[in-house]
Amino acid sequence: MADKEQYAKERNVSSKETFLTFLCNKRTGEFCGRTPASWAKIILFYIIFYACLAAFWAVMLLIFYQTIDYNEPKWQLSESRIGVNPGLGFRPRAPAKKVESTLIWFSSNRPETYNESVQDIKNFISENNSTESQNVASNEECLRDVPMENKDKFCLFDVKTTEMYNLCTEDDAYGYKSSKPCILVKLNRIFGWKPVDYEDGKVPDKIKDSYQKGHILITCEGENPADAENIGNVTYYPKSGISFKYFPFRNKPGYVSPFVWVQFSGTTPGLLINVECKAWAGNIKHDRMDREGSVHFELLID
Repeated sequence: MADKEQYAKERNVSSKETFLTFLCNKRTGEFCGRTPASWAKIILFYIIFYACLAAFWAVMLLIFYQTIDYNEPKWQLSESRIGVNPGLGFRPRAPAKKVESTLIWFSSNRPETYNESVQDIKNFISENNSTESQNVASNEECLRDVPMENKDKFCLFDVKTTEMYNLCTEDDAYGYKSSKPCILVKLNRIFGWKPVDYEDGKVPDKIKDSYQKGHILITCEGENPADAENIGNVTYYPKSGISFKYFPFRNKPGYVSPFVWVQFSGTTPGLLINVECKAWAGNIKHDRMDREGSVHFELLID
């Protein structure tokens, strides 16, 4: 009879009283459905559980870091995703707001149209104008146009030297003031990659007259017949291209990426020119679809 009265009493308890009882049950000593001892046990369990979990991942991360070399990649050349066929890069690049664009457009009469391009070239040169490094090889080691065999040394590419015998200088805004723009063309870095000469008799007919052994030749031309007809004169500094002695890239402090200045003059104004630049060496293959061994950009001079 007493049980029935207790059951009837509990059924008449309001929702508010039920919630307050759940928060703190004075009859059983429970707080939020658990006694203090029960809460202490479950908190201690999760502290131990998450501490063990954190310790496990810390050990795994430590083991992982033991396999990493901060100076060179684990997978190189043909074993890497980059592969062994370098692409090309160029400066100036499009502004950040048009990062996907490859158009170089300017008017020599309007400095505001080429100021960003000039600044981009200046930034690249200043970032790569380093002459202080304990890894720089001596002049005697860099006399020959062959890849550097000493893994701890590299031949320094002095960007100031490239300005001594060409018209691509900051004083002339790298040719943009006179409608003779200079484009800086370089090879993308691949760790450990070394250029190789063409075998005798296998130099492509297209570059037979300009190719020099021990150098990566750079050429730029109109991509289509109409582009080739209106591109004007193309001049290279240095004409021989990039010497093999600046390779391979081994991520040494102070290393400077070698490049070639490509200057366009007599380009038909007001006409969009599709330009394709290629690098030539015995172990550089060209694939227009994947842009291997080449780079594309558009040139428009108003």
